[in-house]
Amino acid sequence: MYLERKDWVGNVLRKVVCHDLSDEGFLQALKEGLYGRCVYRCDYNVVDHQVVNLEFANEVTVAFTMCSFTISACGLRRT
Repeated sequence: MYLERKDWVGNVLRKVVCHDLSDEGFLQALKEGLYGRCVYRCDYNVVDHQVVNLEFANEVTVAFTMCSFTISACGLRRT
């Protein structure tokens, strides 16, 4: 799937995953590196989305939502 993408997504992925941007280098990096692993079978324990409600001592309540992907995917809002 990623090998066939020649748009900006494919180019960005290649630059993140490997130094050798050729098809062969990209495939080797996916086979041998962390980016080729199934996300559901990894030992990662990093939060990618979190919603927290906080109540301070002065009874002020704050709702905090964190999205770890990109500004364009989640928006950047400060209120």
